[in-house]
This record gives sequence, C-alpha cells and structure tokens, in this order.
Amino acid sequence: MPVRFLSLSSGSSGNCYVIFNEQCAVMIDAGVSLRRMKNSLSAAGIAPDDIDIVLITHDHYDHIRHLGKFAGHYGKPIYTTPTLCRALVFDSRVKEVDNAFLRPCECMSCTSYEGFTFMPVPVGHDATETVGYFMDFYGEKILLLTDLGRIPPEAYGLARQCSHIIIESNYDFDMLLTGPYTHELKARIMCEKGHLSNDDCANFIRGVYHKGLKHVFLCHLSEQNNTPKTAYECTKAALAGIGVVPGRDLMLYPLPRREASALIEL
Repeated sequence: MPVRFLSLSSGSSGNCYVIFNEQCAVMIDAGVSLRRMKNSLSAAGIAPDDIDIVLITHDHYDHIRHLGKFAGHYGKPIYTTPTLCRALVFDSRVKEVDNAFLRPCECMSCTSYEGFTFMPVPVGHDATETVGYFMDFYGEKILLLTDLGRIPPEAYGLARQCSHIIIESNYDFDMLLTGPYTHELKARIMCEKGHLSNDDCANFIRGVYHKGLKHVFLCHLSEQNNTPKTAYECTKAALAGIGVVPGRDLMLYPLPRREASALIEL
C-alpha cells in the first residue's frame, strides 16, 4: 500500500490527521470523537486500533479533546515534548492519559518508530508548548505546521526537503479586521503566538517551493475569517509569481473544517 494522508477534521472545532501505509499508521492530534474517527477511518480502509502511535502538537482543547478516550480505549503510545507530557498528566480534560501512555521526545531531535522518523519543531502559540512535526514516513518527507503565529526559522530548510507540507492558513487579514471579533481577540489571533494568516502561509510556500514539492494542504482555516476559496486563491497567487501552477506543478488542497478530506495518496 502506498503512503496515504487523511484529514479527519481541521479547525477550531477539532483537529486530527492520519498518515498510513501497510506497515504503520500515525495519528496527529485527537480532536474528533471516537465515533467520528471510526467512521472516517473505516471509509479509508483502516480502524482506530490500526493506529500505531499518536503525535500531539499542543494542549489546546480542539487538538486533545478526545485524546483521553482514545488512550483509554486503545492504549496506544502518545509522543510529544517532555513539557507537554507533564502538562497532559495533570490535565483533567484528558484524565485517562497517564505516564504509561506518554513517550517524551525532544524538540529538534529525531525519534524513530518502525520505518517512521519524526522530529518536533517548536513554534509560537499560546498553549503550554506548541510544536509542528518534520516527518520521514517510509521515504515520504512531510512537514506539518499548525497553530503558529509566525513561521520559525528552522522551518524553511526543513520544508525544502519535503514533498508534502501541511500548513495553517487560518485567516484573511481584511476579513478578520472587519469581522465581529473583539479587538482583544483580533490582536490575539494576529500576534506572534496566534495564528498564521493566508498571506504569511502563501509567502512561506512561495519561498520554499521546489520541484519535488507535490502537495500543499492548507489547514485550520477560520470559519469566520476565511473561506477555502480565499485561502486557496491567496497561495495560488503567490505561486503564480514564480510561475508555479496548482494542478500542474503541485496539488494545493484547503482541508475541510468539519468533515474528513478525500483520501490522498502521497
């Protein structure tokens, strides 16, 4: 089986991604219910018990809401940073998670499981600690960056090694400024520990584009301050400036907020 990618949900209502092949299945974050997880995975030909390990990006509720139930039902190892491991042990929202499940992994240090190697990449966000992941999944190199106010310097070199990038494109600047959010919430979203705008996402993809880049997945789109078309067109326009055309030179996908994406072969 080739390497495949599935987004179960992407946004403030819940986040969960799965990368798998015949040898291994990895879940990143656990923000969807077990019932929804079962249904989405079943449609992709796997089951929750087929998940081998879980990676956690941070401890905001939309990323860990169902981590406790998943751990209690399936008992799979959960990898994240030492700081987040300590936070999860004392987090009453995921009371089923204890040290028996947790596997600390250091930022910017590689950890291997079967044929899968991954490295947490620190990013700025207003959680206890937040990381993205640089992953080598049986030869397919993938970078995931979500819930970050700014692109960290380390991400540029890592992205240029990758064939697949999953990156936050949270908000359109004008929609946010003219929208109904309070001044304080707008400031929080736009700050260095907030979320990544369409423009910042697009400029990053333009800056790291190389001929080996096959897929860009736009994740964690705001329901109030963005649309899939707006996010797509922003990155498409940035790529056009260097002569790159989605659909010809790479595939560009805005991920759905409240339902599973199509199953994508990487």
